Amino acid sequence: MFSIPGSSKLFAPAVLTLAIHLAGCSQVPAHEDNNPIEATTGSSVIAPAANAPDTNPVATSTETAEIPSSRPPVKPFESDTLLSLLTAEFAGQRQQFDLALQQYMEEARRTREPAIAARAAQVAQFTGHPAEAEEASNLWIEVAPNDPEAYMTRAQTLMVTRRYVDALDALAKVKELTGESEYESLAATVAVQNDPSIPELLDKMNDMAERDPGDASLWTAMGILQQATNHPDDAVEMYDAALQIDANAIAPAVFKARLLAQSNQPEQALGWIDQVLQLHPDNKGVQVLRARLLLSMERMEEAATAFSSLYQQYPDDSALLLSLGLIEYDLGRNTEADQHLGELIDRREHLPQAYYYRALVAERTGNPMKAFEYFANVQEEREFLPAQASAATILYKQRGIEQAAAYLNVVRQHHPEAATDLNKIQADLYMSAKRPDDALMTYSVALQKDPNNKDLLFARAMLLGELNQVEGLERDLRQILALDPDNAEAMNALGYTLVDKTDRLAEALPLLQKAYSLHPDSPAVIDSLGWYYFRNHEYARSEPLLKRAFSLSKDHEIAAHYGELLWTIGRTSEAASTWRDGLKDNPNSPFIKETLDRLNINLDSIK
Repeated sequence: MFSIPGSSKLFAPAVLTLAIHLAGCSQVPAHEDNNPIEATTGSSVIAPAANAPDTNPVATSTETAEIPSSRPPVKPFESDTLLSLLTAEFAGQRQQFDLALQQYMEEARRTREPAIAARAAQVAQFTGHPAEAEEASNLWIEVAPNDPEAYMTRAQTLMVTRRYVDALDALAKVKELTGESEYESLAATVAVQNDPSIPELLDKMNDMAERDPGDASLWTAMGILQQATNHPDDAVEMYDAALQIDANAIAPAVFKARLLAQSNQPEQALGWIDQVLQLHPDNKGVQVLRARLLLSMERMEEAATAFSSLYQQYPDDSALLLSLGLIEYDLGRNTEADQHLGELIDRREHLPQAYYYRALVAERTGNPMKAFEYFANVQEEREFLPAQASAATILYKQRGIEQAAAYLNVVRQHHPEAATDLNKIQADLYMSAKRPDDALMTYSVALQKDPNNKDLLFARAMLLGELNQVEGLERDLRQILALDPDNAEAMNALGYTLVDKTDRLAEALPLLQKAYSLHPDSPAVIDSLGWYYFRNHEYARSEPLLKRAFSLSKDHEIAAHYGELLWTIGRTSEAASTWRDGLKDNPNSPFIKETLDRLNINLDSIK
């Protein structure tokens, strides 16, 4: 059935329904489905009011009263008109949307009937025809100039085409006709797009506020736009102005809370949210915002309590159930996490996350084959690859490498789009099983099918590097560079290998210099260039590069290089400190161990 979300059925099969629909609408709906600051159910919202999308957005809605329409009654249709309208309805039922829209537009132009123009605009909006939607809404306004729904429809259409200043004029007309403001939805949409019209909109809204200073919606909208342009103090001032007008307004209160949280003022944000909840104790969006703020503050026990309370209030909200299960997993509450994640699986909701974290619980509680079962059920989203790697690793440990390889072969057949990553997982398992020839064969077989796959070539090159097969590594990396001359990763890998494994330093320098020009902030590239200068005994040029690389990343290989430079130039205590820093996260670092052994250094004897 072809329908508009949140509205009545768009194409109904009966003539009576059609006539009622076209003649009937005497009130403007609350526009929930078009409101970018709609109340969240705990997991989603149409549009946040920040420049960048919020990973955990929580917004609120303002209630909009039903607005009496001045639309005149519909006169009886002529037979030709009725036949055309029926044709449009039945075309919509059959999903012949272009024909349906064509019929409605023709009849709207011919009859100039407000209800038909409204229907045409509705169909055009839903089917993604903004030009026709604008024409129909303009005709609607022309024949029913005091119908606020016509101006609201025009505003929505203009927002789709990003004509935001004109949309503001249409919303101002709605306010003039009804006394109701809906400016926040416009501001939130503009803010998400970071549209260049924001300064013009702010100027126009300021003028409107001077004429009508008691409009809380207008002040809230200006706050949203100030927030979008990184003026948080001005935004808070606008939100406070809205709250002075209407202390019970939920939208400015929540936008202010989100702004405080985003401005690294979590304690202030939490205090403000608690004040809001005193006025709106049952507002779900505010409660969710508070729970997520506690989570971001790493107050895990309080966050768990907050999400548990929310879930008790809204047991059908699977997003809340998932959040609760994940927090319980983080807190080590294995029984509770397993139960709640299992409930999600029973509901068939959030399956990738539910299976993945339930598998982690099973691993943690010593049930590897149950964990394998759950991991194997993760078939999509970002959890897919780590889940398959974990499943294969469990099989390798429990049943042997052949079972793990067979499993990955089956997964690869069902997910050919992930074949490269699955091949990498299989090759890594072969290396763990001390079967390097099989690891190389995994890549070579895959490359026979896809010989110019740069990811596979790079993965095989890195494996060949681990096996000290420099000639094969160079062959694969040069093939990548022939396919992609600006591939900085391949340049860096080849240049570093030539420096570290051969005496061909002169060939390495142009590769490393170009990689550095392409990625001047990459710790790996900076380290490689610094290591070249060290190997070439240009210590004065090496030291600032290796120091910067180590400041950007405490990687143990970078620590090995920087420490050796410091040791070589006589700064032994700094060298020892650098190596110790590198060993903190990698206590068994082969790079640091090789360096210490080669230099005959006992790190424990150095202060």
